[in-house]
Amino acid sequence: MKILIITIFVFSSFNYIQAEHLDSRFEFSLTCDINPDSVPRKIVRKRFDPPVYPREALSYGAESVVSVLYDTNNKGEVINERILWQVNTINELDSNDTRFDKYFSRSALRTIRSQTFKASKDNEEGILSTKDQNSIIYFMIQGDENTFNLGNKFNRTLKRVKDATNNINKIPKLIQDIEEHLNSNKLTDVQRGSFLYLKAHLIYTKQPNSEEIKPLLIEMKDLIDSSLPYGPNAFKSLAFGSLLLGQIYINEQKWEKAILVLEEAIHFGNQGQSLSPRFFNAHLQLGIAHYSNGNWCGAAKSWARAKMMAASKYTNYVFPEALEVYVNYANGRLDS
Repeated sequence: MKILIITIFVFSSFNYIQAEHLDSRFEFSLTCDINPDSVPRKIVRKRFDPPVYPREALSYGAESVVSVLYDTNNKGEVINERILWQVNTINELDSNDTRFDKYFSRSALRTIRSQTFKASKDNEEGILSTKDQNSIIYFMIQGDENTFNLGNKFNRTLKRVKDATNNINKIPKLIQDIEEHLNSNKLTDVQRGSFLYLKAHLIYTKQPNSEEIKPLLIEMKDLIDSSLPYGPNAFKSLAFGSLLLGQIYINEQKWEKAILVLEEAIHFGNQGQSLSPRFFNAHLQLGIAHYSNGNWCGAAKSWARAKMMAASKYTNYVFPEALEVYVNYANGRLDS
């Protein structure tokens, strides 16, 4: 199965703007597993106009995730398109603040309307009419994967966390301050989960083997999961939390758990910031976990993805030469 992703880069100021289109019924399986329960597609996309990042939202730095339902007629044209839900970085904090909803919705619906479809190879009857198709469009600002819109208190704390990473003497006081924030009853679940991630990150920086870290990350995930559907801030927090948890499992040589968590991190990270160095390293680590677990296909595909990222003109990543011997071995076992 494949992800269908269309990425648009529009140069504005100093960032690349990325609008990604993902059909929600497709998953990118890094483990090379085939889902026997998957339902064959009746139709496949023939053409569409890429989404345009709303100028009003871009100037404010707002990001969004928009889910759209639609039907298709017997000509393969989209009909009855409608917004199922939308979460952006503004209403993620205040559900009553809808100032950018109409701009993201308008752009998403315009893209959905432009689609035309043809029969898939599994559709022997050639019927093109369908009901309740679901697509999700991500409006994310490339380069802002470390930028959150979770309020001034969180933003100030995040800046202090970055400083404390280079000066561990600041960590104990900062953890105390984070715990005070966590005692507030005014936080949203996404804010509280993100503060838990910052606390876990600080503890890991000072004491990587601490048993406090995993419970914090699990609590974080449970909190954010209670706030479905995910918005941009939720995707970012879950990605970083899963990356940290994956690193812990790698250190513990718990390969199966590392594979599960790193694949989650890459899934969350792919909702916008797929060229981040964090996710380049995640693919390297995922390959190591697959290799150590004897999954040659998973190792080969993970490292191939890392090589693709290293070859991109938008990055300066270097694929480790020391891994090449393992890449060749995994590919050799895959061929056999």
